[in-house]
Amino acid sequence: AFLFFPGALSESTWMSSHLLEPCFRSKNPLSHSQLASVAKSAAGPLRFGLPAAIDGIMGQEFAAGLHSRIVARYAAGQLKRGEVGARGPAIRDTTRGDYIEFVTPTGTQLQPLLDKMDKLLQLLADLPDLGSPNVLRTITCRTPPMLAVYPADGAHYSRHIDNEGQDPEDHRILTFVYYTSSWKPGQGGELRIWDGFTSTKGAAEFVDIAPRADRLAVFWADSRCAHEVLPSYYDRSAVSVWYRDLPQPGTVCVRPKQGAEKNSSQGPDLALAQLADSTSNILVKLGVFGATDVAEIDMSVSPGALVVKVPRSELSLKLPDTVLVDGGSAKLYRHRQLLKIVLP
Repeated sequence: AFLFFPGALSESTWMSSHLLEPCFRSKNPLSHSQLASVAKSAAGPLRFGLPAAIDGIMGQEFAAGLHSRIVARYAAGQLKRGEVGARGPAIRDTTRGDYIEFVTPTGTQLQPLLDKMDKLLQLLADLPDLGSPNVLRTITCRTPPMLAVYPADGAHYSRHIDNEGQDPEDHRILTFVYYTSSWKPGQGGELRIWDGFTSTKGAAEFVDIAPRADRLAVFWADSRCAHEVLPSYYDRSAVSVWYRDLPQPGTVCVRPKQGAEKNSSQGPDLALAQLADSTSNILVKLGVFGATDVAEIDMSVSPGALVVKVPRSELSLKLPDTVLVDGGSAKLYRHRQLLKIVLP
């Protein structure tokens, strides 16, 4: 096993068949004042597109109580079989075997956990370690919490990406998963996260996160962190939330969007120029953030168009024909490493 140390990571950190050690561990429930240290520890792996694991965020008693409530709701039939299909009719197949429920947490046991998640997100967004600009500063809201149970019959979730960049309404940027059930080696249910650069390097590499009770896993929702849940042979329970850069019905505001406010009187070129000020933001909207080093990205604004040059021409980018820019639909053209956005 290996331990993440902030600022001491490289691609060699990915090691096949190894469990990921937490970047921060606490024997007692973390206080809000301790979260600043947690954020600095988690920023190390996140900066390299890697996952972070944090132990002791709420305490074992909290996790056990939450596990009991989730399993009770599952036994009562309130959790429904997870579905596959981001667009069009959702379908059930053998891709996933979990049971889920999105809940309204106000006034429930979940709220203290969500409060700490939100605080941690805000602290991460204020750190310079995650790039300049920090893409997390574009986040404005989070989804309702999703309860999940993987029954002890080998239930799993095949390899996937939370936000593939194919759905213009999917604005998820960061994923938080809090595990509530006790775990022992051999019980399965590990979260396996694949190296997002595998397609250009050859051999597949991954790390596994053991779903230990009171552990919080934090990872990117885009192609940097394709992941799967290995077959589970115990009742594995967890709570997941996703942080987004644009609200939708049911989301909860967590922080005001950073950056200059845009008004309806500005021209198309000005809208593009302001958007170009945030390399991370535009790449998230295109679904290619994380596909290459942000420092290598070359962006320029020409009359009516924003041009993004991605140096790795061998990348296979699956992008939509249109992209939302400031709420409007713009035409997207692509040729090898060149992406061009033109406002109508």
